[in-house]
Amino acid sequence: MLVVNDWQVVQIGHRNDAEREIALGIAERRREQRRTRSAYGRSS
Repeated sequence: MLVVNDWQVVQIGHRNDAEREIALGIAERRREQRRTRSAYGRSS
């Protein structure tokens, strides 16, 4: 099966500091989850 997506860039960056802080928190949580998985020998 082949799935093709056609994405259009709507906005780059964050509208304000609050959105930036939320994005940084989400990114940090994902990094931590990847580190935890790799520490136990599981792939992401």
